[in-house]
Amino acid sequence: MKKILALVFLSACFGIVSAQNNNVFPATGNVGIGTTNPAAKISFNEVSESDMPSGLTWFSGAPLSYGIYRTAGAWLAPAYQQMKLQWDTGIILDPGAGSQKSYVDIMGGGLRVSSGYVGIGITSPNQRLSVAGNIFASVGSNEGPSLILENPSKNANAAGYRWILYNMTGSYGNSLQFWNYNQDNSVMGPKFTISDNGNVLIGKTSQTNTAYMLDVNGKARANEIVVNTTGADFVFENDYKLRSLKDVEAFVKQNKHLPEVPSAKAMQENGLGVSEMQTKLLQKVEELTLYLIEQNKRIAGYESNQQKQQNEIEKLKKLLYKK
Repeated sequence: MKKILALVFLSACFGIVSAQNNNVFPATGNVGIGTTNPAAKISFNEVSESDMPSGLTWFSGAPLSYGIYRTAGAWLAPAYQQMKLQWDTGIILDPGAGSQKSYVDIMGGGLRVSSGYVGIGITSPNQRLSVAGNIFASVGSNEGPSLILENPSKNANAAGYRWILYNMTGSYGNSLQFWNYNQDNSVMGPKFTISDNGNVLIGKTSQTNTAYMLDVNGKARANEIVVNTTGADFVFENDYKLRSLKDVEAFVKQNKHLPEVPSAKAMQENGLGVSEMQTKLLQKVEELTLYLIEQNKRIAGYESNQQKQQNEIEKLKKLLYKK
């Protein structure tokens, strides 16, 4: 009898131990952890703001590095609770600056999408990344945030393998700059610059005279250039003082250039204003026209006098022949 009782006792203990090592739940119904009234298939007990992180974790130390859990604190300020899906660095769902805002914080190695398209604010993306809205980038450095455009097919030297758009400051100047790089990452330098003041620079990153909104370090070509200018019709006004040709001759002998026209040295040092020079050239053409008109009047006068003299000569000839 004692042996039978001992056997029954051992069997009961074995059943209890087995039940402790293998928790078998029913096939239907809900499971509650810390609650006797589970509302879902797996329900945790109600937690307060001061409770320690609760959820599913696979690490017993601190900090909790693996698991799905919430941090302690309220969903409102100042605690701002977080929901974490974490493996060392993991994904964090953070309410951010208020209970109505949530952010996904991806830390560590980053986010990788091996195939397909990613859409932000759009349900049917048709590119690797499609964004319905604005894109914000912020980097606190002299180079600033950048946009990198790379074409592996451009593998020849000086072919512009990589273009980078920078929002620069500091020693680079306050500007938006387009830089060019070779395949070996050697720098070909900035090619196009838009200064913060709105000036456009091509082939250079700075300018000594900021009055020029377009500054090109090199040659420029166009099929047509339209320049707004005032013209030189003032030459034909009655009060315009036209220099005498004698004065013009003296000025040219002394200065080796026309009056009101910059010298060759000044043009080389300061450049040439197309609008201003067009007006000056037109002024000289109109002055030349006035000189020609004056000369034509004088020639007409000479011809008239000559004709009169010829008429007098003919009269004298007739008188002589009569005698």
